[in-house]
Amino acid sequence: MDFVVLYTSGSELNINKHLLESYLSNKNSATAAMKYLTKISEYKAGLLTLTTELRLAVAMLDDDQPVIISKQTTRFNFPDRMLLTRGASKRAQGILKDCIDLSQAHAYGGFLYKAANIGLPLVPSAVAPFEQYESVIKDFLKKHAKL
Repeated sequence: MDFVVLYTSGSELNINKHLLESYLSNKNSATAAMKYLTKISEYKAGLLTLTTELRLAVAMLDDDQPVIISKQTTRFNFPDRMLLTRGASKRAQGILKDCIDLSQAHAYGGFLYKAANIGLPLVPSAVAPFEQYESVIKDFLKKHAKL
């Protein structure tokens, strides 16, 4: 095992009530989508912290407006503390992509749980494509390389 998830912690939902009411009353004419933004918050002593912001964005009036914003922090432990310090190898890139995917999955799961409690209908989601994070991952690995 290259890493272990130590914990994941989510924020409360930040809801724009006016936009939510408008979306719920016009579901058939509005397009909703989940949007993700994952950042590498910290890497120190084999501990990696990722923060994923998840937004339920609704396209209305030719503008994507966030109806709900949720943040999730996921912390990973790397038993081999040097694993991410050996440069931008394919293995290291794949491991970081797996961490990003897990962080986004945790964010979506936390969002679904909280959204169900307020009666929000299910909005399908998929993790962000690798290409979106490829340069971020390579830059991070180069920055932390100790070769």
